[in-house]
Amino acid sequence: MISNSKDWKNVGRGTVSDTIQSQYWAIAGGDIVALEKGIYLDEHAIKWMGGLMEGVPAKVRAEYGTPEKLAAFLLASAPELKGYLVTREEQMGENGARATVFTLRPGEGKFDGERQEFRREEDGTWRRVIGARELSMWRDMMKWESYWAKSGRE
Repeated sequence: MISNSKDWKNVGRGTVSDTIQSQYWAIAGGDIVALEKGIYLDEHAIKWMGGLMEGVPAKVRAEYGTPEKLAAFLLASAPELKGYLVTREEQMGENGARATVFTLRPGEGKFDGERQEFRREEDGTWRRVIGARELSMWRDMMKWESYWAKSGRE
């Protein structure tokens, strides 16, 4: 069933499905704090985000001064979504899960799909794992932003 953006709520992170809905609710509302609480960066991602942080404007670094906060900010910067559909959810060991999530943007007639991974914390809540796909996308986005800034274009 397609989850429509007007129906999204912060339903917590007790299940992977709840985590996905809460994530998209936070993205839609720009809730950086909720996003930060709902993501997990491993050592590689933390190091990589630290390097990325060097390339962002000083104002952004001052406001989002940790790798986790910058990752939450970048997630919140995603284009507006009209809805999402989870087509597959699978356990990966005791404390891991993977979901295939298709998203729909306003005015588009097709869904874009991605695989998202999740990790269960000691308290039983789930967090989205920020992995290579997101890191690569953000790196490319930062290169694009840098190009536009240097070219003097708006």
